[in-house]
Amino acid sequence: MGLGQNRRINLRSPSQRKITSAIKEYPPALFVAFQEAQADVSKLLNATQFTKWSSEGLRIAQQAGRAWESAVEYFNVSPQILNVLTFPQFLRWSDNGAGLCEESPTVGSSFFKIGPEVLSYLPARYISGWAGLGKQLCRGTWKSTSLAARFFEASPELLANLSYREMESFVKLVNSLSYRSFDLATECLHMGQRIFPNVTHRGELISL
Repeated sequence: MGLGQNRRINLRSPSQRKITSAIKEYPPALFVAFQEAQADVSKLLNATQFTKWSSEGLRIAQQAGRAWESAVEYFNVSPQILNVLTFPQFLRWSDNGAGLCEESPTVGSSFFKIGPEVLSYLPARYISGWAGLGKQLCRGTWKSTSLAARFFEASPELLANLSYREMESFVKLVNSLSYRSFDLATECLHMGQRIFPNVTHRGELISL
């Protein structure tokens, strides 16, 4: 959680103006998300951190394909994330998301969008591991990226009922099933969301 003060941030500094100008080159939704997040973020960060926050969003947008959509989600949830993470932890979160965008903007968007819900359950030290669980499901096909995105969307419900270690084992099962059928793996995710709230010996169930 940052300790910056709004009056210390100069939105018209040369570096900030350069970033803003580059963001405006993308579809309008990106600049809108950037603008709407500024007021809250500027209360949480100092000037140096604010510039880094801005540049991270631009870095995400600059990746291939429709990565700018992932950057929209990054800006949308940044105020909520910064309220629960220290700035170094926030940068680790954003860097993991950027890495997922390299695999697929769709997966990156899911990771960023679900972040506030997930961090209600997931300790910060597991952020990179959680990102890695989704990344291992990506194998360069649209079905694999769809499965990975679905995993991130399901993560809050899974973490509400599983320990992190149990979720690791569950994703290992899902990943194994995906080599046989992505439809079967996706159905396994759905079943987990339905079943885990109602069973006590989850570890035994996952290992069956």
